[in-house]
Parts: sequence; C-alpha cells; structure tokens
Amino acid sequence: MLIETIQSLTGVAATLLGAAYIIGGLIVNLHLSNYRITEYQVVRVKYLVVGLVYLVGTSVLISVATLTNFVIISQVADISYVALASLSLLAATTVILIWLFGDRLRPSRFRFLLSWNFIVVASVISFCFPIMVMIRQSFGGSTDAYSALLIVTAVIIAILAVVGQLYYFSREVYGAPFWANFDPIGMGVPVAVKLAGTEADITLLSHMGLPVSLPDLTDKVFLVDETDSHYILSLTSLETSRTSQQVFKVNKELVKGVVYLN
Repeated sequence: MLIETIQSLTGVAATLLGAAYIIGGLIVNLHLSNYRITEYQVVRVKYLVVGLVYLVGTSVLISVATLTNFVIISQVADISYVALASLSLLAATTVILIWLFGDRLRPSRFRFLLSWNFIVVASVISFCFPIMVMIRQSFGGSTDAYSALLIVTAVIIAILAVVGQLYYFSREVYGAPFWANFDPIGMGVPVAVKLAGTEADITLLSHMGLPVSLPDLTDKVFLVDETDSHYILSLTSLETSRTSQQVFKVNKELVKGVVYLN
C-alpha cells in the first residue's frame, strides 16, 4: 500500500513538473514573440521555474473561485447557470481581449482594464462557472442532456480561461518590473548591462545598431533573455509599447564579457 501511494505521488509530481515545463516554455516564447523572436530549447531550467510560478498563481485564482462558489451555494437557493455561464464567458473573453489590445488600451481611458486588481477579479469570475459545474456533478449531478450541455459549456469556458491566463501572464506578468527584486528566479526582467569584446566584434555590434562607448565596450543596453548561444538585447527597458521596440539577437561568440550595471 505504501509503495502504491509513493508511486502515485511520484506520478502526480512528474506530471505536474512536466506540465510546468511545457507551460513555462510557452510563456517565455509567447513573451519573446512580442518582439518577433522565438527561442525554443529542449533543456532550460527557466521554463520550469516560470511554469511553476504560473501554476501557483492560477491555483490561487481557482481556489478563490471555488470559495466564491461555495459562498454562492450557501446564499442562493436557485442558482442561474445561464447567468453564471454568461458572466464567466464574458470575463474569460475580456482577459483574452486585454492581451490582444493591451498596447492600445494603455493610452486610452480604458487603461484601468490592465490593472492587476481588475484582471484578478475577471480571472476569478472566469473560473467560477466551470468549478460550479464540477461541484454540481460531484454532488449528485445527473447524466441527462442538460447536464451534458453544462459540462460542454464549462469545458469551453475553462479552456478560454486558461488560454486567457496563459497569454496575459506572458504579456503583462512575465518580464514585469514587479519582479525586479526577484529576478534570480528568472521572470524575464530586462537587466542593464555592457558587453565587452574585441574591437572588431564591438564594431560589428555598433554596425548592428548597438551603442558603443569604447572600442571594446558597448554602452548600456538591456539584456532581455539569454539562450545557450545568443543574448537577446534591447536599447530600452521595454516598459513602453513592445511593438515599437528594437531588439537584437547577438551571438555569444562576439562577446568576451558582460558587465552587469546597478
């Protein structure tokens, strides 16, 4: 019995870590795709870290949504599944639209939609209907046509909610200045650096458009990400619209040293 329990826990842990790794890889590359760059690699510990942070955050949202549902059940005698489904669908769609049109919202009067408070509330609501249906089916739900319709609708909304969270996390959470004090965990915050190299290599980098302060040293640039063979750099900290950023992909063979600035 003990061995079976250990095997079950090991299987769950392996599945969780695998899911975290895949999700982390998607988030990092969805983030880089904003700058027209993708860097899929088979082995990157960073993917696992980012995926685990995402899963923890999403688990908190689902827990709050579950608690909210139990409060609704205790206070409302006749729950309107149509109304709750509509509300959850609207919330999930809103999160996706915020990802699609985030740069347009920032200078408008609707920039409040990008606030974390609004997103957290919308995210919790988006998970409410799928969890409510799961609770209903777990405590005596039938297998009639109405229940089947509720389950299908809940699955669709759950998929939209997860996709919305994934895209929002990759765009607004991963790489956000909020993580600056926790950067060692690899949350994609651009780091100010100077690159050192031979005069010929630094000259080549200057021809690419990187600023140079000395013949063998670049001026301050920002390290966005790093792979086994390349540095991904920007001229700014990427706090403005990503669509207007110029990003550089530099082969590590051109760099002899990296100076990290405060």
